[in-house]
Amino acid sequence: MKDNVKQAHELQRICLHRHLLAVGCSSLDFSPLAVSLFRITSPIQYLGVVSFIAWAYGIDLSLTTTAICVSLSVIISIGSVGLPGQAIFMGTNLPVVQAAGLPVEPLGLLVAVDMIPDIFATLGNVTADLTVTSKVAKSEMGNLSN
Repeated sequence: MKDNVKQAHELQRICLHRHLLAVGCSSLDFSPLAVSLFRITSPIQYLGVVSFIAWAYGIDLSLTTTAICVSLSVIISIGSVGLPGQAIFMGTNLPVVQAAGLPVEPLGLLVAVDMIPDIFATLGNVTADLTVTSKVAKSEMGNLSN
């Protein structure tokens, strides 16, 4: 399973154990939106792929190219859906690699090992979603006490 599905399962499990976090389920009402849009590690993954391919081919990326890749990575991260498995890997990484003017052939090899960075990406995304959820819960508690 990929990004959104894994994060949704984690957030559901957390909602069941919310008493341990002192977070109410009303704070978790926005979590489907957060899971869909707040994938903070996706642009980092896309840039990591671009950086690896550039390094492997001995190509130096200019600051302008890097800025274009960063902008495109953020747009793709917000605009793409999280599909299970490797279904979305080529669709999200290919435009960024092409925008950098790099060869796309290594993507076929990188898709085979994407599971390893995907584990850490899911960890980062769930951690970010929980951080935002706990901040919202604390602000709700502060507003209720006033």
